[in-house]
Amino acid sequence: VFSLLNLLSQLGEEASEDDNNPEHATMGLLVIDSLSALLSPLLTKAHHQGYTIMATVAAMLRGLATTRKTAALYTNHTVSTGQESLADDQGSNLKPALGTRWTSVPHRRLRLCKIPGTGWNSCGVVYGVTAAPARYRVGSNNIHSAPA
Repeated sequence: VFSLLNLLSQLGEEASEDDNNPEHATMGLLVIDSLSALLSPLLTKAHHQGYTIMATVAAMLRGLATTRKTAALYTNHTVSTGQESLADDQGSNLKPALGTRWTSVPHRRLRLCKIPGTGWNSCGVVYGVTAAPARYRVGSNNIHSAPA
């Protein structure tokens, strides 16, 4: 976690140094795989500072997105709600692993899932500007979209 905080801090410092040169201010895309794997262990009663660290990461990601004109893409695994009565409109009883305190952070939330028995996957908007779910298949060197 502290390596991530250090990296985000360095990127923020570089952004402030590049303020005078707009060509260097754009980073494009920042990808963090398994952000929840880094933060989830800190979100326990034993680590009372975990939510503070999570809020710091959120603020740093939002700041970088603005100052560096960057899209921040991260993965957050899901956990079961444990209650079938809480199933969403797609019949899933899954919720984001980082919990309700993280739900205000992303501008868009997407759910990637497999379509059983088809070999296809689906990507749907859970939060943000909605669009029809997209079906896709990941090949050895590319991604194929499903025929319309």
